[in-house]
Amino acid sequence: MLEEIRVHVLDKNRKNLYLRYVDPITGKDVTKSAKTKNLKEARKAAGKWESELRAGRYKSASKVT
Repeated sequence: MLEEIRVHVLDKNRKNLYLRYVDPITGKDVTKSAKTKNLKEARKAAGKWESELRAGRYKSASKVT
């Protein structure tokens, strides 16, 4: 089921590019900054994030204050 995850690079006309995937459990879009405007670096970051998501190693930042 987790093999469905595909991370895409988006240009939202902002300072940096963004990374996006659709959460297979909730069906919601999850985005985060690629922290670069360089497309090659953003694709590399997308691949790294995708492998972390598929392996279950990625833990999002806690939003509890």
